[in-house]
Amino acid sequence: MEDHELTHDELVWANRIKEELWKSTRIKDGSISDWECVELALTSIERSQDLQVAEDQAWKLQCFREHYNFEVDMKEAEAMQLLRDIILQMPGSILGLDYLRDSGHYLFVYDFAKFFPDRIQTERDWRSLMGGFYVLHQIMNSNLSSIRQGASFIFECEGAGFHNMDPAVEQRWLMEFGSFYPLKKHEIQWIHAPSVAVMMYSMVKRFVPAADHQVNKMCGDLEGFEGGRIDQLYNQPTLEVAQEHLIQRLPQCLRERMINQQNFLLPVPTTRPHAPPTMSITAEPVDDDDNASVIMEFEEDEYYSDG
Repeated sequence: MEDHELTHDELVWANRIKEELWKSTRIKDGSISDWECVELALTSIERSQDLQVAEDQAWKLQCFREHYNFEVDMKEAEAMQLLRDIILQMPGSILGLDYLRDSGHYLFVYDFAKFFPDRIQTERDWRSLMGGFYVLHQIMNSNLSSIRQGASFIFECEGAGFHNMDPAVEQRWLMEFGSFYPLKKHEIQWIHAPSVAVMMYSMVKRFVPAADHQVNKMCGDLEGFEGGRIDQLYNQPTLEVAQEHLIQRLPQCLRERMINQQNFLLPVPTTRPHAPPTMSITAEPVDDDDNASVIMEFEEDEYYSDG
């Protein structure tokens, strides 16, 4: 199986989801792309092939975009502005987003000590925060390999305290977006995690998908890295220069996703089990050599962990 091909089972499941959304009275025409049907399929095929869960995720994604006025086929200029906004909103918090070609998935590195929830006050602030993470999640599902493998996350927590964490902010982020977006987690490592980070995670744990608990690791040092805080690997030569370089690299990552979001069409599945259909994806995986007030209320269901 090539990274640009769906297996027979994947294609059949994706088309079943597409048909279910087409029949749904909750899902509006054109509100969920074929690529998003693939995201829903590949992130659930090993866990649970439940059409109701897939429809619920699609409906919540539709509600999210309507609430913040995001188009299904977002233009590159708007997406890049959202990325700039979130990077400048909390300078130094987003350290890196890189495609690991050898393993075929993305690595996202975040510094929690640079996240200040008291800066999230107005709905405009929330739109910047949600919009930025929405585009970042889309990038992490840019190609079939990255969707299948899932994204890896490293969260630097050294120096983080209560001023960096707010249960209400974390809860709203998870309820409105983080708990249902179809992004598989390959691994989540919280390094130098103080007790406040462990306590914060326990407070929002019930909103976190059950599958994510299995890959969450609260650890001391990052294996293979003994140089203190991880930000010193990224903020070179200065924080300002590093952040500008990050912004300059992101369009290449973004375009692959946008091509598939706007142009990909699910082919009709075949019943021949030994001849899996193939499809061509125009975009190539990136090769990065450089280094509040209104909460959308959703009912909890089996997609969420009750633990």
